[in-house]
Amino acid sequence: MGGGTPSGDPARTLPTGILAVMLDAGVRVLDDPDPLFAELIAAVKASLLDLGHEASGSDAALTLAIGRPGRYRLAEARRDGPVVVWTGEPLPSRAARSHGGGAPGASARALRRVRRSLGPLIRGVPLPAALEDRRVAMTTARLVAANLDELRVADRVRARIVVTSRDRAARLADAGIASIAVPFGYHPLHAGPLATGGTRDHPLVMLGSPARHTRRARLAARMVESAGPDLLVCHAIWGDERAALLRRTAVVVDVHRVPGNFVGLRLLLGIAAGAVVVTEPMTDPYPFAPGVHYVEAVESDLLRVARSLVGDDARRLAIVEAGQRLLATELTMERSVARVIGSTGDLDEMGGVGEPSG
Repeated sequence: MGGGTPSGDPARTLPTGILAVMLDAGVRVLDDPDPLFAELIAAVKASLLDLGHEASGSDAALTLAIGRPGRYRLAEARRDGPVVVWTGEPLPSRAARSHGGGAPGASARALRRVRRSLGPLIRGVPLPAALEDRRVAMTTARLVAANLDELRVADRVRARIVVTSRDRAARLADAGIASIAVPFGYHPLHAGPLATGGTRDHPLVMLGSPARHTRRARLAARMVESAGPDLLVCHAIWGDERAALLRRTAVVVDVHRVPGNFVGLRLLLGIAAGAVVVTEPMTDPYPFAPGVHYVEAVESDLLRVARSLVGDDARRLAIVEAGQRLLATELTMERSVARVIGSTGDLDEMGGVGEPSG
């Protein structure tokens, strides 16, 4: 995504790296340059245009922040009007003990900054397998706790919160945070055009993560050791390169960053490319259905199930066709964006323009 400043009052310019795009419907989309979100945000903007909105320099009646809420200065955006946060970041399980009932305090934020600065040094220290597993578990626990804290901050500034799965909405309700569940929808700018044919010369592909000491990275490394040459693991691959790879893939093997986590974006990418996704069980996969739009298997059985699908063209095609029907009808990005914007209801109920509460 390109840089620059929004048109209109320079005082409304957002921090460096965040581009405000004004649309005549009064929706301002905050832009995150992280490639993980850039294509997704482009798809949201295109969907807003598909809904009949023309690019405009008019003031926004509503600001939409997508991805990690902690990357945006929501309090500043909130002073300009209502804000909607739409995020798919993992949260603690409902069984996990909450560590606090409000936004993180100054001491917690200071400790997080220290951890962040020392993180690269600490993560570079090799550990025995059992201790490495413990480090991965602690890293995951801190990740999901930080995500919940960021949403507490968003709630404190009276942002409307939209999450991508029903289990996340339930977890937020446990924390006293109101939200609705709307999954990100399919758009070719994010997932590429729907494809079914072509040569599938990569039997098994796993989309890894450049982040070290995560559960996904740990399990991917173990699978590479046991799978042999038929499993290709790709890290930090985006855009056209990723879409081209997946269009040549028969089965996408997926392990979760957080157990039970909703992996809707990975399902969108695989299904759109015509590959079957085999992933670990999700707590609540709606609107996807296991065995219909994708396949579930426990971590120890993923490779066996995936290999059985490589040799079963008829079943693979049936799953891909069902998944692509879902993407082309009920789960388009245009429909999802319309639901998110429609969820705002009366903007006066969101506090209008002014200082955040609390």
